Amino acid sequence: MSIPPANYWEAEQRTDAEEWKKVTEKELEDLKRMGVYEDAEELLEGKKAIGCRWVYEFKINESGGPPIYKARLVAQGFSQVPFMDYDTTFAPVAKSVTVRFVAVYSVLQGWHLQCFDATRVFLHGGLVKVLFMRRPRPLPPGLWRLLKSIYGLKQVSRVWYCLLRKVLETLGFTRSEFDHALFIFNRTWGSALVHCLLAVHVDDGLAGCNSEEFLSFVKSEINKRFGIKDLGPLKTFLGVQFEREHLAKEIWIHQESYIDSLLIEHHLTDCNAVVTPLDPSFPLGREDATYPSIDNLRHAYQHLIGSLLFLQLCSRPDISFAVLLLSQFCSAPLPRHYAVARRVLHYLKGTKSFRLHFGGVRREEVLSGMTDADWAGDKGGRASISGFVWSYGGGPISWSAKKQNCMALSSTEVEYVALTRALQEGIWLRNSLHQIQVPVPSPLVISTDNNGALSLASNDSSHGHAKHIDICYHFIRSHMKRVTSTLFTLPGLLTPPTYSQNRLVTSSFKSTSQDWDWALAEGVCWNLSRDLHQAPSWKRIFTSFIAYLCDIVLLFFDL
Repeated sequence: MSIPPANYWEAEQRTDAEEWKKVTEKELEDLKRMGVYEDAEELLEGKKAIGCRWVYEFKINESGGPPIYKARLVAQGFSQVPFMDYDTTFAPVAKSVTVRFVAVYSVLQGWHLQCFDATRVFLHGGLVKVLFMRRPRPLPPGLWRLLKSIYGLKQVSRVWYCLLRKVLETLGFTRSEFDHALFIFNRTWGSALVHCLLAVHVDDGLAGCNSEEFLSFVKSEINKRFGIKDLGPLKTFLGVQFEREHLAKEIWIHQESYIDSLLIEHHLTDCNAVVTPLDPSFPLGREDATYPSIDNLRHAYQHLIGSLLFLQLCSRPDISFAVLLLSQFCSAPLPRHYAVARRVLHYLKGTKSFRLHFGGVRREEVLSGMTDADWAGDKGGRASISGFVWSYGGGPISWSAKKQNCMALSSTEVEYVALTRALQEGIWLRNSLHQIQVPVPSPLVISTDNNGALSLASNDSSHGHAKHIDICYHFIRSHMKRVTSTLFTLPGLLTPPTYSQNRLVTSSFKSTSQDWDWALAEGVCWNLSRDLHQAPSWKRIFTSFIAYLCDIVLLFFDL
């Protein structure tokens, strides 16, 4: 497959120019048929015409035939004038947490779970502002007045979202107030009570429903209005793969195919796997080592970190700390930082078969959280890092690793701030579940390994040691008093061993045929099972993540 032409002039010069001409003319016919524009004689006073360009691409033929030629006319939205050509541009998309929850909850309830892809979504919405665009080639020079949105406009995503929301609300859906890209149907349809969750990410939809007939009805109505490609039962959504076992009500979430594509892109398909994302001795690489020069290092590094961030957000909490550490150098990376980021790919090579597992014998588990933090782990600024995991149905539903904004003076203080961040996420999750009538424990259960933080959150007895803490972190006390949340300690389970006992977590990632076990004092955080159907539980993933985070902290102190 050759490289597609960069513009219309280049398409005319190629040996396959006739093919590109056909798809260009078809695109123009579709725009006219859909009423996207009308010819204009002249500009209105105070208006300025925006430009446009052709974007050409090959699309892989799923049947194995020759590649499909694609052409799309795109407006040059960068020339639009704010408040004259557009106002609001933000359009919500489903959060990764919401996508996981819709899939997991539907499986646990035994619902039908399907996805679809709407077609030409940005060509359906009407425009409020008057916009003019110069005619594209091969048409003669002139002006178009845009009647509907077109790809490339600043407000196009917002226009599409508002239109889709209006259609869904006409069908009886209500928008979630906690994720505006989640739509809920919970009422009688026909003679049955129907429950349906629909998560929308631009033109991709994921729907879980207890009625297959209603699900087909919704897809048919959307198809009548916009046109959709029915993708059937959920297998892949937004680059994330799902494997479902109907009888046992289990689901596995992973991104093995995406990891394979990353390895191919970076020429690491035959690389040696490593057992940890970062080198415990030199987490940011050796400063005195020699590294190969990289063309356009900043762009290459940002591209790789963006790929790792996508993995971390969707299915790989075990690389959260590594991505957090490496992403701090995106503006001015060094060759050693790029080498360390490639090491993460070596780690993913050996662990690409890992899956997040939900359901099965643990499907009755309700929402609960765990949190931990280091203290002054940042070698440069001495900032601390918080981490939390919230689980539902036996697996991790939400996780985060983030550097704290404030400077902590003690381990108690840093754990207290970490508890606050975890509670914020827990409250959002609880409110989201309440809206769709999912049972949530009251109070929320959050586990920590610091008795001082628990005492500080439960009462004011330690005021002398906490009077300097910002008021925004004290709201956890109000929730403790109102009994909307409760804290527990897990002594010994999350507290890392000393540096000499730790074995530098080299032994923390052992591949065995046994099931996963809790981390104990020797620092063996993960007894990894490579079996396809033995996926990591949320507690074991979180333990590995926190123990590795703490190991890096101890190394920083020794360095």
